[in-house]
Amino acid sequence: MLLPYTLASVFFGLTVSCLVRYRENVMLLMVFVSVPLLFMTGVSWPQSSIPGYWQGVSWIFPSTFGVRAFIRVNSMGASVSQVLPEIRILWIQAAAYLGMACLVFRYQFRLMKKYANVKTTL
Repeated sequence: MLLPYTLASVFFGLTVSCLVRYRENVMLLMVFVSVPLLFMTGVSWPQSSIPGYWQGVSWIFPSTFGVRAFIRVNSMGASVSQVLPEIRILWIQAAAYLGMACLVFRYQFRLMKKYANVKTTL
């Protein structure tokens, strides 16, 4: 369970890294989104009370399925077969975010190469 969660989180972070221009702004972004993400996992707020569109938004983040699976295994004594849907979704997210991270970095490398060529010709 830890491997797909870690991979999905890392690739998600790499994908989202294109949105942040300065490294210092990452801390501000994390402070801003950490509490809503915690509520959207369904741990501190009942999942049945979360509106459907917010539940849909929460499916974007690997933390939703990772936290749900961890709580079910650790606190409720669930077996691996009982958290298999969450593990599958984490693997799907890891693959999807790997693909998106490759596309994002490819785009950024092309921009850097183009900018470097323009700057050297001036």
